[in-house]
Amino acid sequence: MLFGNGDVVQSCEKAYVEYRFADIVQTLSNLMTNELSAYYLDYTKDILYIENIEDNQRRQVQTVLYTAVEVLTKLWAPILCHTCEEINDFMHFDEESIHLTSFQSLELNFDTEALREKMDTLFKVRKDVLKAMEESRAQGVIGKSLEAKVCVHVDDQTKAIMEEIVKKPQQWLIVSQFAFTADQLPMYELCGVKVEHADGHACPRCWNYTTSENEDGLCDRCAHILHK
Repeated sequence: MLFGNGDVVQSCEKAYVEYRFADIVQTLSNLMTNELSAYYLDYTKDILYIENIEDNQRRQVQTVLYTAVEVLTKLWAPILCHTCEEINDFMHFDEESIHLTSFQSLELNFDTEALREKMDTLFKVRKDVLKAMEESRAQGVIGKSLEAKVCVHVDDQTKAIMEEIVKKPQQWLIVSQFAFTADQLPMYELCGVKVEHADGHACPRCWNYTTSENEDGLCDRCAHILHK
């Protein structure tokens, strides 16, 4: 993880000292592909595109992205020297040159190991849900992920972790509707999952399915944002 004790920063710094440039390229490429593009950017685009411009959650995502760009630009700079200089010209991490800066030091005021363990559990739930959704897609139950209504059966400990960290599980899973259930469901690696077609119609602004009856077919969330 990018901010797991600064793992990526530390490993890249060590690799630079040892002239292992290929390892740096692989580490950063994997991070940008697997954790940023395929995960974080995938679900947070709903927050960036849909929420009010001054929404606190939207600002939080922007802060994370700004920090990620700064960390990555400085780590890539010795290898992608011209590209990173162009990024610095726009972002102004240093007024003169990106090559006059140091690698970004991450000061994290929380227990990264405890968070890592909880996130490992969450990713197992996410993996199970994605597998169930793929099976439902193959059966013609849903098409796009936002057409899905997901019910999940998990143990009390996993549910507590989800409720602590994932405030909007439907947004995190990129589905329209989500619910915990005590019913026994088809079991996957960690949890039971059932996928049905979402109730209602697609909101024309965010494309989430809704049963609300606002003007122009907007969901309650979009109606609230537009009339704020």
